[in-house]
This record gives sequence, structure tokens and C-alpha cells, in this order.
Amino acid sequence: MTQTSSQQRINQLPDQETLARAVLQSKSAVSSVLGSTFRDGLDDVLQETWISAKKSLKNFDGAALQAWVNTIARRRAKDYIAKAGRLREHQDKFELESTSRYKSSLSLVAGDFSDLVCDQQAAAERIGSLLTHVESFIQNQATCARALALITTYGDQVDVAARAMTVSEDTLRSCRREFVRCAVVVSRAMEAKELGLKPEMAVLIDCLPGSGESGEWVAQFVSDVLACGGFANVDMAQLMGRTGKSYNTVRQYMQEALWLVRIAMTVLTGNEK
Repeated sequence: MTQTSSQQRINQLPDQETLARAVLQSKSAVSSVLGSTFRDGLDDVLQETWISAKKSLKNFDGAALQAWVNTIARRRAKDYIAKAGRLREHQDKFELESTSRYKSSLSLVAGDFSDLVCDQQAAAERIGSLLTHVESFIQNQATCARALALITTYGDQVDVAARAMTVSEDTLRSCRREFVRCAVVVSRAMEAKELGLKPEMAVLIDCLPGSGESGEWVAQFVSDVLACGGFANVDMAQLMGRTGKSYNTVRQYMQEALWLVRIAMTVLTGNEK
């Protein structure tokens, strides 16, 4: 029985041992970018290269593995160097906020917020850039401030935070939900962009929240929308039947799903304002 081209490509993907060797062999490429100033970051960059390469292995076209890994390694090395500049740029802002009612120092954000977005080390290195993106997509500054305060200062204790900020618990949960979903999409879209992935629908869906995350329904809902004509020409009756949701619920889901897809598209295409 003849295998499909997709199955053949999967069978041709390198195993983890081969990939690990390629990552180790990218050491010279990393060193050339880091130079003597940042040589202490070599091991950290190699670890991030391994994480990125492993996550993106399904997108590897099967040719020139070492060149592909070296490209990822150089990008992770540039990220490492940029980290120092990003952290300095945002440190003053976070220190100022840490003296207000919405404490959000960089150390707090980098430690706690990382678990909500991606792996801890990557989130810590990218926190400044990621927050800048998120703030640009969430127009209401109060939403960002409240979400950050809840996550970093009040340890996700909604009742305590709500009393301190004099807002309802429902409002606070809504702020957190919007903030986290946006941050997840931005983080994944940033990584996809750095890997040179094109903003195709499959890639955009991969940027959406996954199983066990806030908004895990979005990816499946987007697939349902596409099956019913797409966002521009969706058959609402068919979509309602497919999802089992009411008209008003489907409309609400459409708005949020489209917002998240557009965020991923914007980051991937580099059209941020």
C-alpha cells in the first residue's frame, strides 16, 4: 500500500538523537553570534535551540538539517543578546509600576507569567517584547493592568484582588482571560515568525490556545468556521448545527476567534503598528 506524501515526510524526519547532535554541532554558529561578550550564554542558547527545533520539527522540509538548526540557533543567540536591551528598556517601567497599587515588577512577571505563556526560560527572555505586543492588541490599558496585578501581585486570588482594585470578580476574570489568551497567541506567533513560517491557516491555528489552556475551544471553533464557509462567508445555520451553540453564542465566539486569528496574522506578517 502506497504511503501518502505526508506520511513519507513524517517518516523522513530526524529522530531526537539526530536532532540533538545537530543542535550540539550548531555551537560554532551560536558562538559567532554571541562573541566574547555573551559567551556565558552559550549553554542557554543551545537549550533554547533544542526547544525551538523540537517544537518546529513537524515543519522541517526534510532537507539540510544542520543548516535549518543553525538558522534557529542564530535566532536564539540574537534573542539572548537582545534580552539585555529589552530588560533594561522595560525595567524602569516595571519598577515604577511596582510602587503603585498594581505591582508588576519584571522579576514577578517573568517568574509567574511564564507558566501561562510558554516554557519558563523562553518567557523570561521574551517578556519585554511580548508585553509590548500584548498591550498593543488590548486597547483598554485597565485590562492589562488588572490582569498583570491579579497574576503577579495577588497570586491569582480573584476575590482578594477584586476587593483591592474595587472591581467585580467577573470583571477581573474577564481581564485575565483576555490578557492570557492574547499573550499565548502572541508568544506562539512570535516563535513561528522567527522560524520563518508563513501565515497559512494551519500555522495560525497552531498559534491559538491548546488543550488545557484558557480558550482551548478556539482552535476547534476556527476549524468549524472554515468548514462552514470561512469567516467572511460563514453559513451561520450550518455552524450552529455543527457546534451545537445558539446564534448569539456563535456570534460571540466568532468575534473572539477572529480577534485571536488576526493577532497571530499581524505578528506573523510583521504589520504591528
